[in-house]
Amino acid sequence: MEILDQPGWLWGLSLIVLTMAIHATAVVMLAFVGMRIRVRLETRGLKVWNLIPIVICVVGVTGLLLAVLHGMECVIWAAAYLWLGALDSRTPCSFRSTR
Repeated sequence: MEILDQPGWLWGLSLIVLTMAIHATAVVMLAFVGMRIRVRLETRGLKVWNLIPIVICVVGVTGLLLAVLHGMECVIWAAAYLWLGALDSRTPCSFRSTR
């Protein structure tokens, strides 16, 4: 268990737990909102052809919110890497010029 005594493991596991908690919270909230939208649509008695564009928009907005969530998590991980000294600058490696 010598590996777990190193501070990097503690930070890594803490970040993983934080990321999973953020994911779980966001997915549960999106599920509750989706259920509320479904109940409202069912009570209106709309035809299937009217529901198709609404469902497409709901799925699109859900995807957009999940993309924003992943961006926020990337910022949290990047901030932790900068704070721990694992990165030397705020410029991500993927944006650096290959020349």
